[in-house]
Amino acid sequence: MELSDLSKHVRAPYEKLQNAQKAFYRDLNGIISLGAITAARSAGGKWRLELNLEWPSQTTESDFMERVKTLPIGKMHKFL
Repeated sequence: MELSDLSKHVRAPYEKLQNAQKAFYRDLNGIISLGAITAARSAGGKWRLELNLEWPSQTTESDFMERVKTLPIGKMHKFL
């Protein structure tokens, strides 16, 4: 899936935020850093995202929780 397609599909949850684009990229970078998806530039220069279907078997629950603790969080979700 191309990045532009993903941003169109997930627009609704972000549109009420003060800086929707920044929040979207923050969340996307978090998912990429967890290894759940990969991002690479296509030949046309567009960003292409791919799910890592092996990710659940490549990480443990404790590793996942430790990595999530290091991710930035939005102001609305400080309880996480």
